[in-house]
Amino acid sequence: MWAQQTLVVGGQQVNYPTKMCVDLLHCLLAARTFTESGKLDALLDWE
Repeated sequence: MWAQQTLVVGGQQVNYPTKMCVDLLHCLLAARTFTESGKLDALLDWE
């Protein structure tokens, strides 16, 4: 079983797998790369 991270989403407390939680910098990098090229950023780890 994966480690869990408790977050508040939409006003409700929920558990997400820790591996699904990323920091803002990586989130913005992924979003910018995909917006500009339509591709996944090669510098990030993807499953």
